[in-house]
Amino acid sequence: ISREARAGRDIPITSVDPVVRLTITEGSVRGLIRAAGDGIGGAIVGRVRLDGDVTVPGEPISIDVTASGVFGRNLLDLAQEMRAVIGETLREHTELNVVAIDVTIQDVHTQRTASTEVPR
Repeated sequence: ISREARAGRDIPITSVDPVVRLTITEGSVRGLIRAAGDGIGGAIVGRVRLDGDVTVPGEPISIDVTASGVFGRNLLDLAQEMRAVIGETLREHTELNVVAIDVTIQDVHTQRTASTEVPR
């Protein structure tokens, strides 16, 4: 997690003003991916990696995501839904040329239920 908490590389964003330089950080993009994946019922995103040179506009990159899926859910369907939602989020919020989104479900977790324990 500490590696993913850092800002990482600057990813350029097109500006209509040639004097203005706009960027989004790699950490922000990982946050977008994490929020998109975690927003899917039954998924918990683990590691997120952007492979390729994100600092060059239009350069093809791939996204590698690991996740945990809730016990009882079809994990293939979960991975496909994660790919679709992550792709849609990246198209909406970035200018990245994403050529592949690899989702690996490497763990299974149980559904959390409300706790009756009083917090300390």
